[in-house]
Amino acid sequence: MAEIKGETSEEGVVIREMPTHQEFASRISTNREAVNTELNRLMKVGYLSRMEKGKGLNINDLEGLRASIECKD
Repeated sequence: MAEIKGETSEEGVVIREMPTHQEFASRISTNREAVNTELNRLMKVGYLSRMEKGKGLNINDLEGLRASIECKD
């Protein structure tokens, strides 16, 4: 999603129009609650943060996020 919808900024990658948690869940065959839990975890460790206005998302550390995902495989 970062490559498709993301824009590079000083803070990292910005995704201005995020899908809802339910839309995310449908795309990856899980439930909304699991998406919410994982997004909150990624925000807590600093990979992601919410934009101040709107429903966008900042990816603060794209390489760290990728490495985190690869470790789960």
